[in-house]
Amino acid sequence: MREKPAKPDVQAVAARQHGVVSTQQLRDCGLSDDGILRRVRLGRLHRVHRGVYAAGHAALSREGRLLAAVLASGRKTEKAGGMAVLDFWGAAISHRSAAVHWSLLSDREGPVDVTVPGDGGKERRSGIRLYRFLTFTPAAVTLHNGIPVTTPARTIVDLRRAVVGQAKTSVTGRELRRAIRQAGVLGLPIDEEARRDRTRSDLERDFLGICRRHRLPSPAVNVRVGPHLVDFLWRIGGS
Repeated sequence: MREKPAKPDVQAVAARQHGVVSTQQLRDCGLSDDGILRRVRLGRLHRVHRGVYAAGHAALSREGRLLAAVLASGRKTEKAGGMAVLDFWGAAISHRSAAVHWSLLSDREGPVDVTVPGDGGKERRSGIRLYRFLTFTPAAVTLHNGIPVTTPARTIVDLRRAVVGQAKTSVTGRELRRAIRQAGVLGLPIDEEARRDRTRSDLERDFLGICRRHRLPSPAVNVRVGPHLVDFLWRIGGS
């Protein structure tokens, strides 16, 4: 007679997930809804989001807070074998939160940015800024330190969209350029167009926009000429 597979242990699951578990995972561990509530009352589980708990204590690391947001926003599956990261988790850290996770920007207080595929999905949650894109595909997501996150290239694309859309709660143009430069320092793969953006201020970027709009010759930006760093340089005759 074949033995039934052992149910996973709550602490073991939480240990793999930076201290957080979902309600469904707790049920998979053999806990009933009453059992979950009992552990909450005893202080063994601490609610982070609806359907997501911290196991053992409420002092989550930044990674735990990120993964809790993913669990609250996505539809994690337990299917095994060869599944893409996005298909497995159903959501990914994105935008500024992804830039922080890739060490492209410094952390700051605020909601966690999460992107899910499609134009529907779960309702907004406190502490989570949710984005939905029909074109959000598995190729845009990878796993970094155990967290499903947009790739560096996709992260820069999302930051640029936020800047163009003037999303007050996201990033500034200065932070976008800082993230691009930091990606170069760390050797993270981003698109070549982003790497060519050598502007160091919003005024410089605005000036290049004026050149394009009025069809003026485009200068080289922040070029070193002898001991001097020149903001804009027009080369005559290609010299």
